[in-house]
Amino acid sequence: VEEFDGPDTEFTLSKTPEDTEVRINSSTTNDLQVRGQKDVGIIGTDFDYYVDVEQKKLVFGADVIELWINYGSQVPMPIVLQDPASIDLYGGPNKIPHYKKFTFNNIKDISDAEDIGRSILQKYAYPVYQASDIPINTSTIETYGDIKPGYYVDINDTYNDRSKRVLVTSVTKSWPHINDRISVGPGIWKTEDWQMSQMEKINQLFNELSKNENILISTIDMY
Repeated sequence: VEEFDGPDTEFTLSKTPEDTEVRINSSTTNDLQVRGQKDVGIIGTDFDYYVDVEQKKLVFGADVIELWINYGSQVPMPIVLQDPASIDLYGGPNKIPHYKKFTFNNIKDISDAEDIGRSILQKYAYPVYQASDIPINTSTIETYGDIKPGYYVDINDTYNDRSKRVLVTSVTKSWPHINDRISVGPGIWKTEDWQMSQMEKINQLFNELSKNENILISTIDMY
């Protein structure tokens, strides 16, 4: 990591940058900058800066201040994100966060990595509520109709003084609705995870097949 006060349009780094995460106004808005290529597109419109590898420089289209850059060479760059509200609620008396590492091979840039990271935080930063064999009385069915898997329902737990909206994963029905019971939990997440895993495997298979597209399979002698 290197930092520069500015204002300036060019910043010389101590090492040759490969991957770059660049932000300006680091003490206030901490704006992530878009990297481009010299003479490709318009600097300041299509992208914010480009890298002069030979001179070890970052070049901007206009003066910037409080520049912060995290950069590396030939190695993946880790993106570390956290949810302070979740840490405050579930980190215990010492507010200790729980760490989980994810690795992806189809990330386009730093911004894309941050978007994926935020979606993971949104999904897992708070506990998953699940329960099984919850009785549903007749008056509830008469008021709201049949409850089916995939529906969201509001459960009022008077014993624990909690009210939560949860996803119905299964329904055990009986006639005439005297003892209908439901199970709730993160079933839709598990389905999405499975589908994502299958898509990754399919993409890897296509990538392996595409490696053989340009193999020479025959020769012709021309006289």
